[in-house]
Amino acid sequence: MLIGAASCGWVISASAQVAITGTVRDASTRLPLASAHVIVRGTQRGTITNHEGAFEVTVPSLPAKLVFRYLGYGLSEFTIGPNDARSVSVYLEPVVYPLPELLVVGDAFAAGVMGQVIMRKAARRAHLPAYSSAGYSRITLERRDRAVLVGEYVYDRYRDPERGFRHVVRSRRATARFHTELGLTPEPQDLSQDWIAIGGLDFIGPTHPDALSHYIFTFAGRRQMGSRYVYDMYVAPRTNLEATLIGRLAVLDSAYVLLEADLKPADHVVFGADVRTWDLFYRQQFAEVDSFWLPVGLFVEGRIHVEPDGVSLAPASVRQVAQLKDYQLGVTAPDEVLARPGTWQTDTLSVLMDDLFLMGLDQVMLTPRELEAIEAARGRPELTLRQALPAAPRQRGADREAEMFAAGDPPQFVWPAFFGWEPQLRYNRVDGVLGGVGTVMELGGAGPMEVAGRIAQSLGLGRTRVEVATRHRWSSRWAFTLKLLQDLRPVQDPVIHPVALNSLSARLLRRDYFDWYWSQRAGIALQYQRQRVRLLMSSTVEGQSSVERQVRHPWPYRRSFPPNPPVADQLRVGAELRLAAGANWQPYPTTAHRRVEIRLEYGHAGSSGGYLRSLLRADAFVNTFRRSRPEPARLMLRLLTGASSGSLPIVRRHGLEGTLGPLAALGTLRSMTGRSLAGQHVGGLYWEHDFRGLLFEALGLRRWAEAGVGFRLAGAHARIWPGAGSTQEASVSLVRAPVRLDLTRRLNTPGWFVTAGFVGRR
Repeated sequence: MLIGAASCGWVISASAQVAITGTVRDASTRLPLASAHVIVRGTQRGTITNHEGAFEVTVPSLPAKLVFRYLGYGLSEFTIGPNDARSVSVYLEPVVYPLPELLVVGDAFAAGVMGQVIMRKAARRAHLPAYSSAGYSRITLERRDRAVLVGEYVYDRYRDPERGFRHVVRSRRATARFHTELGLTPEPQDLSQDWIAIGGLDFIGPTHPDALSHYIFTFAGRRQMGSRYVYDMYVAPRTNLEATLIGRLAVLDSAYVLLEADLKPADHVVFGADVRTWDLFYRQQFAEVDSFWLPVGLFVEGRIHVEPDGVSLAPASVRQVAQLKDYQLGVTAPDEVLARPGTWQTDTLSVLMDDLFLMGLDQVMLTPRELEAIEAARGRPELTLRQALPAAPRQRGADREAEMFAAGDPPQFVWPAFFGWEPQLRYNRVDGVLGGVGTVMELGGAGPMEVAGRIAQSLGLGRTRVEVATRHRWSSRWAFTLKLLQDLRPVQDPVIHPVALNSLSARLLRRDYFDWYWSQRAGIALQYQRQRVRLLMSSTVEGQSSVERQVRHPWPYRRSFPPNPPVADQLRVGAELRLAAGANWQPYPTTAHRRVEIRLEYGHAGSSGGYLRSLLRADAFVNTFRRSRPEPARLMLRLLTGASSGSLPIVRRHGLEGTLGPLAALGTLRSMTGRSLAGQHVGGLYWEHDFRGLLFEALGLRRWAEAGVGFRLAGAHARIWPGAGSTQEASVSLVRAPVRLDLTRRLNTPGWFVTAGFVGRR
């Protein structure tokens, strides 16, 4: 270790204490070492270096001895006397392993060491009493070298042997608070726990009682720490079926405890549907507290790309630092804290006073970039998630344009925008080929008012299509939309299959799934959204008429398409109320999710009188087998029901959907090929049990399971009335993401059917 006095540094005065600042660097490369641990010898005081290797720690008095630790580097100590500089530069030497041949015994030695760690941890934790500690956490999110969120939290942390952890926030400062929407919390993980919560999943810890069955431990080397040795070893998953970690561990000889851990989720782990990338490293160090070894800090760094509810966002760089100190064994949480639900609570009065940051706490030093973000946020409204992490212009423009023309949930599939313009392309038996463009723009520059437009022309019908929409956002929760359009519309509103995929069916498979009519429509809508609850109130005036023109089947087919059903030339006026809770609507459920939606509509069409229409959609799932896995076996359910009364016009009838060519999904009848049924009342219960690779594991074909080959059972029970009767069917599916192959048996009128579908990413 090389140490030199710095010419200047950050100094904070505190009563009866001395502030020591400095930097920690690699002695060979001179690069800063982030998350190096700095401990005041003989105390529980300590801190972690920030992203630039800088640290700040207070000592009770001088002289004081500082201990510097970093995984893969030699332990170093330095004494600061009363007359020494208060700012130091520390250079840690990377460890070179000159090992006796006796120790190079391969994986068996590493497994033996970890077996001792697991056994002794279980013995210690059995006697670990309730305790408390003081905690400090900071989360920083950056985009394109600019900090968009800095959140600091000071809290009391309690552990109860029976009820787990409780955190009481005493002081809080944050430029924004959308980090929770991305799955980030200030609560530090404990990498020595049996189960480690990361990104919404529970990972098997490397010291779990069954860790030797899930991990391969490889001996990397030995280094000296005082009079004892530290064993460094690599850890990697045995299979890709469990939520496991990969990285390095440091184990203290003779005590057989974790001293340091540097881990990240293994590459095979699949997170939730909202997570596109979760590439974070977790570094943690442990210290002895009355014969128990407990975490004293955590450093998290990496990159994530999370899109809550399918909202297009940009990736973000993440840094999180946490300190835990002042452990007091035998201290239990107050009864009122244990009585409240949730692991995070807030002491409102203490947070309002916000004075804990001024009491000389050993916080991790802010970087210049973080200081700039805090200064820029003063006196300004908090950034929303979309403002802080806007998606790439072409994707953001396409999503916004699609949202404005869609009532309620955004479409599941959206054309990308190019240079601010979204292409429009489709094929059906009336238009033939239709092409056009759409765009969206902000008025005033700030974005509360948006205007979107589309224009298209068909080669068949010859009518120009025009759509215009404006949206005004009063706040992050309320929005008002006005829409005007003239275009072809499906006679039954699509529930599962989108119009875009129907173009492929009509062009390639000579089957136009939808019937069409001409619509000229004006509508207004008021939308409210808070977290995952959405309310939409809308009113529509529509002029509707039949379209008779048909194009011939495209080459090489010669037959004509069937005609569209007649639609009365009349004016329809309607008002609708929608209430939805949970995830966005996924016509093709590529991931398991929970959602419920209710629609009520009252309208009047021409001289036929009024009508009342209602609809209920619900999605749910329950994990069944191997629940600890990132992708457990699960049962997925979908309920689609609709009812009506009065003189219901043909364009408002409820539909019961079949396959689109060979394409089926949860919510369609796989034994009803290339068509749909319509009626006044409809009810359908659809279920699908995804067994993942459990069948192949049971048959001894573990390689198939690890390759992502899965097995599903499914069924549907649907009825439409009056007329048409009911349908029952059962299916067996072979799956390898992103596709599924089904074999379906219709039960009420026997027949066999083969279909395919999407199952999401692997």
